Amino acid sequence: MTILLNQVNANTVSDTINSNGGKAVVFVRGDNFGSGTVDIEVAAGSDPSSRYTVLTDASFTENGQKTLDYLPAGTKLRANLSGATGASNVFVEINQ
Repeated sequence: MTILLNQVNANTVSDTINSNGGKAVVFVRGDNFGSGTVDIEVAAGSDPSSRYTVLTDASFTENGQKTLDYLPAGTKLRANLSGATGASNVFVEINQ
């Protein structure tokens, strides 16, 4: 398990992690999202420009989770909380 966002209260982008490959589950929790959105973003591991895009169906405006059926090893992942005003204790974890 890897924590991407740990109890953040403002717009922020997590550090990047590299997928181990295979299935994963993303957990998103928060006391208040402050009208913001948490996007799970991906980039190709070999892309030197690290062009991130939002993972399909992986945007959260409230507590939720998503099973990622398959991630190739080396895929770059990060969490991005944006558009929030007054967010409280937003947490994102990915289990691979």
